[in-house]
Parts: sequence; structure tokens; C-alpha cells
Amino acid sequence: GVLLESTGAGETLLKYAFRLTQKTRGGPAHAAILASGLFGTMSGSPVANIVGTGTFTIPIIKKRGFSPAFAAGVEATASCGGQIMPPIMGAGGFLMAELTGTDYLTIMKIAIFPAILYFLSVFAMVHFEAKKLGLRGLPKEELPDWKKILKEEWFLASPLIVIISMMIVGYSPGMAAFWAIIACVVASQFVPDHRMGLREILDAICTGANNTL
Repeated sequence: GVLLESTGAGETLLKYAFRLTQKTRGGPAHAAILASGLFGTMSGSPVANIVGTGTFTIPIIKKRGFSPAFAAGVEATASCGGQIMPPIMGAGGFLMAELTGTDYLTIMKIAIFPAILYFLSVFAMVHFEAKKLGLRGLPKEELPDWKKILKEEWFLASPLIVIISMMIVGYSPGMAAFWAIIACVVASQFVPDHRMGLREILDAICTGANNTL
């Protein structure tokens, strides 16, 4: 999660989310929920999730007419949902697999339904609040361009593809996480503003250890 945040993937996921929720009433608030759900698939850490997406979403949500408290509440609630979103699920999924002896892939399959219901409930509450305030989504001119996102930032999704595909094939969560970390470092080399050297990698490892504790 920390390494992913360091690559700037949070901003990319947010751009995808803005485009996918462009016609919803909640606009940026709905985008924040979707982006947090996507980020949660790779992170499982509410702190990393809020830092990765909230720094961008909260000001935009406020700008669209939602109260500051509501904007912060939406981001915090959506980011916490990352802990129950497969495949990572914070530490919960690994503990369940360890204590029950159940295959991790089975736990992932079971967990996806309550996770989707959680995010749908937050999505619905934002819709009702937007309707009450008479708000609309973001105008088209304020939205990121699809072609530009896909052309220039597609590779930032590689850690997600790596971790999910490896776990489905049957590799251990630890091995899948290891190669996802490698994918994060490689992907960062193509982003000039977020290129990771040895110092940045060590800082991320220390931050990740602190977050885990």
C-alpha cells in the first residue's frame, strides 16, 4: 500500500473513478468511494488509502457543495472499506486463512459480496445527500481524458494485476505481495515525479512496517 502510494497510483485510480462516475449525482464523492475501493484492493490500509486518494478528493467534494465534515466522512468511511476488500483485506484475510485452515482464494471469494454491499451502502448515502442538496456530477470539461489516462498511466495498474493473477494461480499471499512490490518499483520508474530510488524504497519499507504495527 505504501509503495503503491509512492508511485502516484492513487491519482491514476482517482482519474478512472471520476470518469466512471461522471453521470452520478454525487460526482466527486462517488468517485472517492470508487477510488478508495480500487485502492483498497491493493492496500488494505485505511491510512494509505486516505493519503493516496483523500488528499485529492476531499477538496473537490467540498468544492461541489458538500460540507467539509461530510467530505471527510465519505473519504474516511470509503477508505476503511479497503480493509474488507479482497484480495488483501488488511490483515483479516490472512488471519482467517491461518486460523481456520481455509484456502485464501476461498476466503477472497466469500469476502467480495459483503465488501461490495458495504461500498454500495456508502454510495447510496452519498446519492441521497447529493439529491437533498440538489447537486449534480462534474461537468465534462473538468474530467480527465480517457485516452490520456490509458496511454500515459496504464502501467500503474500492474501491481493489482500481478497480485490478483498470482493468487488465483495458486502462489502464496507473501509471494504475490513480493512480486507486486517489485511491480510497484518498476512502474515508478516510468513516472518522473514518483521515481523510486533506494532511499525512497527504504523509506516506504519503514513506513509500511509502522503501519502494520
